[in-house]
Amino acid sequence: MLGPTGSGKTLLAETLAQYLDVPMAICDCTSLTQAGYVGDDIETVIQRLVQNADNDIQRAEKGIVFLDEVDKLSVARGTTRRQRDVSGEGVQQGLLKVLEGSNVTLPDDKRSRKEQVVNTSNILFIASGAFSDLANIIAVRKEQKVIGFSAKAGADSGKLSSSLASSDDAGQSKTLDEKEKERIRNDELLKDMSAADLIKFGLIPEFVGRLPINVALHSLDEDALVRVLTEPRHALVSQYRK
Repeated sequence: MLGPTGSGKTLLAETLAQYLDVPMAICDCTSLTQAGYVGDDIETVIQRLVQNADNDIQRAEKGIVFLDEVDKLSVARGTTRRQRDVSGEGVQQGLLKVLEGSNVTLPDDKRSRKEQVVNTSNILFIASGAFSDLANIIAVRKEQKVIGFSAKAGADSGKLSSSLASSDDAGQSKTLDEKEKERIRNDELLKDMSAADLIKFGLIPEFVGRLPINVALHSLDEDALVRVLTEPRHALVSQYRK
């Protein structure tokens, strides 16, 4: 699930879990490390799901694990792999067995050390991230010129700086118009995302292959933000009116 910050990725997963009446665990992938290193490992995510299911193993085995900020696990492009990456590629490799379905052994508690076995075959894993640079990768693949500030770097950088520094209304409206064009263009590019684009972004092929369904969420425009503030049952605007 791809989309910019605030587009509702986490809310969609929470609503799905509430509608299906299944437990859900939200994991921030930026805190995950490979097993044996300081930080949360893969088993910690499953253990959190079991805790949210009130230690009911059968209920946890039908739950949802939401892997947030999964784009932060990407391997930096242009770097060598001689040094072990324990928080990026190492975590991706550690997630492979869990995603495809395996038995994860968890300690029950620190006193009894009674082990619990959780089968992940029927657990729904949802990976989420902003993937901020993915649109540029897709544009290069499609041999299209990227519209936005990145395309104006270099020769036009001085002109852009003077435009931003100016207090002229026309200059400011032009900048906002360019941002709107960039937002629309990025939304259109993400519709044509492929597995090869995710691999070029920095995810390993095995990890991408275990997440076969890719969905791109549109960024919020001004009209959508107004609807968020006014239309929901407990909208902020209606609360302040009362």
